[in-house]
Amino acid sequence: MDLGKVHSIEYEHPIGKQKPFNHLFNIGPYAEMGGIETVNNQSFDLNGSGVYKVNLGPALRRAIDFGEPETAYSINPSGQSGNVMSKHYSDQVRMYISGRFRKELMNKEEIKTVCKDVLIFKKPD
Repeated sequence: MDLGKVHSIEYEHPIGKQKPFNHLFNIGPYAEMGGIETVNNQSFDLNGSGVYKVNLGPALRRAIDFGEPETAYSINPSGQSGNVMSKHYSDQVRMYISGRFRKELMNKEEIKTVCKDVLIFKKPD
């Protein structure tokens, strides 16, 4: 059987539960490997249909060497924003599905060099 037709994952937005908004708000579906007893822990219902949609999985993958925390890597299943209009809404999903990671920025100077956007929290007056 074709992996994409047997085991898939779709990141559902609350508004995407209602059709046709699923096409605008949801991320996927994507073919996904894994299972409940694997390193790529994914849960799905065995319903006898031959189509198994992931209904539970990790919220984040992270690899940290605590002796060298500046070499840490991580990946989010979808992106770093719950805002559908953000360029970061689904910018990590393809990396996640393919098992890749991105370097975490832990060093202040590296952050200043690499980052293009800045978010400033201000205390209300």
